[in-house]
Amino acid sequence: MLLGFIVAVTVLATLWSRFFRRGSLEWLLGKATKPAGLVR
Repeated sequence: MLLGFIVAVTVLATLWSRFFRRGSLEWLLGKATKPAGLVR
């Protein structure tokens, strides 16, 4: 079970890094804080 989890996480992390510049949490925080840039 643990080995399957490790393999799945490794594969997902590799795929994410090939298609996106930032990590998943960085991407999510960037989307959440983007409206703050419009406030003056």
